[in-house]
Amino acid sequence: KKKNRRNNAPPYPKIIMYQLLLHKTLTPEKWNRFSLYQQILMIANEINRLRNGIHGGQDIENLKECIERTLELCDLAISGVKGNLQKELLRFRELFGELYLLDEDKIKNAERNIDTFYKVLMLSNSQTAEIDL
Repeated sequence: KKKNRRNNAPPYPKIIMYQLLLHKTLTPEKWNRFSLYQQILMIANEINRLRNGIHGGQDIENLKECIERTLELCDLAISGVKGNLQKELLRFRELFGELYLLDEDKIKNAERNIDTFYKVLMLSNSQTAEIDL
C-alpha cells in the first residue's frame, strides 16, 4: 500500500522573523493587522522613496537604506503568506537583494527596472491595481 506523501509530509516550518533594524517598532503581529492592500502600498511607498532618491541625486547610503526598508517589508509580507503569493514575493525580494549589491551608478541606471518592479507590485492586488500609476 502506497503512503500518501501529503498526509505524511511535515508541516511548513514556522518562519521566525528577525529584529527589524529600520522599522524598529513594526512587529509581524502589527504587520499582519494590515490588509494585503495596505501591505502592498507600504512596500510600494518604500520603492517610491527609492525612485525619488534616484531622481533627487541622493547618495548611495540613502539609496541602499531605501532598498533595505523595502527588503524588511518584503520579509514581513513573506512571513505572513503562503502559496503562490509567497513565491512571487520571494522572487520580488530576490530582485531587490540583487539591486542592493549594485554600486551607485548601476542602481541609478536600474531606474527602469525599479519602475517595472513598482508597477508589477501595484498590479498584484485588485485594489492597488485600480490606482493610477
